[in-house]
Amino acid sequence: MDRLIPVGRIVSESVSPHLECAHVESILHSADLAGLAAATRDPRLSAAGWEHCLRYELALLVNWLARRTLRHRESATGSGGAPETVLTLLPRYGFALHALRRSIPFAALGIHTTISVRDDLRSSAAEVITPLIRTLGIDDLVSLTEAPPPIAVRHAVSHHTSIFITGQLATWRHLSDQYPTARITGATGECAAIISRDPAAADQIARALANRALPISCTNHQLTLITDQPTEESPVTEATGPLGTARPGTVADELRRVHPSVVLIPDDDDLPDSGTLAGYRAVQCDTLGVADTTAGFGQDPVAGWPGDHYV
Repeated sequence: MDRLIPVGRIVSESVSPHLECAHVESILHSADLAGLAAATRDPRLSAAGWEHCLRYELALLVNWLARRTLRHRESATGSGGAPETVLTLLPRYGFALHALRRSIPFAALGIHTTISVRDDLRSSAAEVITPLIRTLGIDDLVSLTEAPPPIAVRHAVSHHTSIFITGQLATWRHLSDQYPTARITGATGECAAIISRDPAAADQIARALANRALPISCTNHQLTLITDQPTEESPVTEATGPLGTARPGTVADELRRVHPSVVLIPDDDDLPDSGTLAGYRAVQCDTLGVADTTAGFGQDPVAGWPGDHYV
């Protein structure tokens, strides 16, 4: 278990998990996992690709639950500190994946979690989220509201319920301006950025990522930064990709400009000690652009999401 990956960034680490690691592990090793994958398939991926992704996401959920359990047992403050309810707004794609990362962790801590999606996509979301939460045994803690998202938000604000948005930064800003006293947290990153000292190595990773880019995803590659050192103050000598620019600033300047969901750094380059650059999660990747971990993805220094599986 990686003790360096934090938990308790939103819900106090003293809160005991409601969902047991052993139950999720049993799902992972069950012959029924293929059926669950078929019932929850993300249409952006092949059937085999989604089953592999689901296995990985459930394994990450087990890892997070184990870390939460350990921190609860080590905590000297006792149990408490969890909200009774939360509202999570999910985007128009990847319903099962986003529910696993942005909604289910709250329910796993015994928090009643309401999910809201766009009106015309509610049935599609329910089709994949319902078998997922039933299999996990938390369907009594998760509900997909029939209220349109603006109404769900208004209701949550009136009841002082924390709101968590996965989507565009403009949406978070609009709601934060509309409800300035509300507790609204967003995971609003827009792309994956590559940072490297070696243009050839960075280009190889970019090509690999392009070959498996999804029709829509907040982790598709959009920017490559070439710099002598992956530090925030380092000047960028090249900024290429769809969001590249002819006159780049520092690493921090460029990351703030594009607002990434994750920063990929080749294994041969150094990773910042903090694991972040300008507040964005930085992880090492291999030559195919496969990240060492996805824990911390979506860390958002603007809208406040601490990173997936950091809850």
